[in-house]
Amino acid sequence: MCTTKKKRGRRPKTANPMVNEEAGSVGNIETQTECQLEDEIREDVKNEMSEEGVNEEEPEGEIELSGEDANVAEPKRKRQGGPTRMRDIAKDPNNRVQVDFTIMGEPYGSGSVKLSSYVGALVREHVPITIDRWTKIGQDVKTVLWKSVQARFELDEAYQKTLVLKQMGCLWRSSKSRVVKEIMEATNNQQRMNQRPKNVTPVDWRKFVKIKTSQSFKELSDSYKEQRSKQIPHTCSRKGMVRLTEEMKSASSDPSEVSRLKVLVKSRTKKDGTAVNTNAAEKIIKAADILNRGNPSTASNECEDALNQLLGPDNPGRLRTMGRNMSKTKLACFQVKHKCMAEMEEKQIHLLQKVTELQEEIAKMKNQRQEPEVGENSAAKSVNKKTQPKCILLDWADDDTNVAEGRIISSDPDEAVNDTRLGHTDVKVLVEIATVPDAYLWRPASTMFTIQDAVEQMIAWPAAKCVNIEQGIQPEDIAELGAKNNCLNKCKLLDLSSDDVVVAQGRWQTQDSKSLVNGLPLGPKAVKVFVDDIQQPDTFIWRPTMDVAYLEDCLQSYVVWPVNKVVFENSTTAGAHKSTQNSESSGRNTGFTAATTGPKSRSDSFPATSHGDKSPASSQNYGAEAIKENKKCKLMDISGKKRFVAEGRVHSTDPEQKVHFVRLGSKAARVWVDSVKEDDAPVWRHSDEIEYMKDALGSSIAWPIDKLVVF
Repeated sequence: MCTTKKKRGRRPKTANPMVNEEAGSVGNIETQTECQLEDEIREDVKNEMSEEGVNEEEPEGEIELSGEDANVAEPKRKRQGGPTRMRDIAKDPNNRVQVDFTIMGEPYGSGSVKLSSYVGALVREHVPITIDRWTKIGQDVKTVLWKSVQARFELDEAYQKTLVLKQMGCLWRSSKSRVVKEIMEATNNQQRMNQRPKNVTPVDWRKFVKIKTSQSFKELSDSYKEQRSKQIPHTCSRKGMVRLTEEMKSASSDPSEVSRLKVLVKSRTKKDGTAVNTNAAEKIIKAADILNRGNPSTASNECEDALNQLLGPDNPGRLRTMGRNMSKTKLACFQVKHKCMAEMEEKQIHLLQKVTELQEEIAKMKNQRQEPEVGENSAAKSVNKKTQPKCILLDWADDDTNVAEGRIISSDPDEAVNDTRLGHTDVKVLVEIATVPDAYLWRPASTMFTIQDAVEQMIAWPAAKCVNIEQGIQPEDIAELGAKNNCLNKCKLLDLSSDDVVVAQGRWQTQDSKSLVNGLPLGPKAVKVFVDDIQQPDTFIWRPTMDVAYLEDCLQSYVVWPVNKVVFENSTTAGAHKSTQNSESSGRNTGFTAATTGPKSRSDSFPATSHGDKSPASSQNYGAEAIKENKKCKLMDISGKKRFVAEGRVHSTDPEQKVHFVRLGSKAARVWVDSVKEDDAPVWRHSDEIEYMKDALGSSIAWPIDKLVVF
């Protein structure tokens, strides 16, 4: 017979290794029970202790043997690992664990494994299992738990907090279920008392054991066991359906082929390829038949896929094989979001491709374009003076006075000068010396108005007013002002294969065989023609080049045409022009000699034509015939200020034309005002209705030709 030795006093409280700064704020959470249930538990405990001869204050599970029984060796229990404590995850704000999430907001990857393990250990330690349900836990406790998780994992979004708290509740219920199972398997009350967790007081533990060993709870547990027996268990263990789905997508060549049905089959199959039970085997066979019939699941309608054909419709609050937090409503929202994001990504890829193509095209154009030796407004010291011919700039507004000296840089129409295109009728000039500093520029800029301002700068100047003084250099494709604007040199170009079709109209310049067009001499029986208008753009030209092959490429430029395919409007001028070409060339050089010493007479600059008997200088309206009707123009201030007061279009330069019942007269033009720059600028000839430029908007006025800038 063995006797027990009573041991009085309280058992010392052991320190919890997982207690941290959050544990102090949480404390012990006690549930409220009825007073009647507490009294019944106390009476039952007293009766049990009186029957066994144990004192009420004797600590449970601490029985010592005396006498000969003390020498009996107790069998050693095998040490078990127990649940994980996750002590390797330290609280370091600079080294938090990253957790990846799917497009559905579910965690996956290695970070989710650590998160699940840590959350389980955290909730087991700080949330007692004696609480009735997870929803009865206070918000302050949940906040402390979330802060502890957030300090160790990169979780900052609101939806992540909701997901982690739901995961805590599931893990807490699973832990509670395992403890209840151990209580059910215990053979006596003493073993049940020894299973008490350290965060539960003895009184609360007795109440919990009393409830879980009652007959009503046993009936409820049996009903749940019966329901569970009808389900098909999975083989994922702690992995879960979400992580299994992501692993299958990573291993598959086409992630879109991973359907819910394939995930279900994979999760119910063991490593050796067999099903978990006979019910699962039957379902797997049916699933194979559904897939063979060609009815795979579609991502667009998860509620009518092959899985529903196999197992029936899903429950309203949860979709199978898609995690614990997925419902039909949430899935619909994610599908809409995913569709919008896919469309935006597709548009972004398309736009990036367009940008790349444009960048390549621009780079190709830059590489193809010959880089100029000087910049748009570079200084004169950067110009290669051996290759840039010297020139003299003649006044474009009044007479042919020498206003500046410089160097011709380019005659390319696409060349840029002061942020504007050069054009076909102008040349790009570097100004070196200003002979007449107050002479107004042909194209004023925001910082340049006169020749003095343009020294050491690039400007545009009319090609007809730019005299090349380099010996042995013949300007190519630059029309002389007299030849270009003379109405006597107009002509028509006939089709090379037919004499009845007119393909273009223009103005012929010369038949001199030594004249250059596109770098080649003109040759015999050919005419150099400036093309003004094209009737047949697809006509193949007589002498094509690599860049110019059709008439549409020759608009506003020179072209060579057979003399027998050119119809001259004035035959006498056409016959006499060839003989006078050399005299014009010599006259140009003679004109330069006069320009270097002083102003040159108009009779020297413009040789008389064989048709007229008076020079352009003797014309009543000199310069007016060079202005075409409906040409755009800018009106300069008549008071002498160097500014533009309006923009418009030239209506007429006929001296007999009347403007507001007054004859136009010589050296004047009738201009239609389209826009006004200076409202208070006075008009040239005011009337009762029009005194200032603001009054002339939308009407026609008279303006001096020397105050018009035609472009």
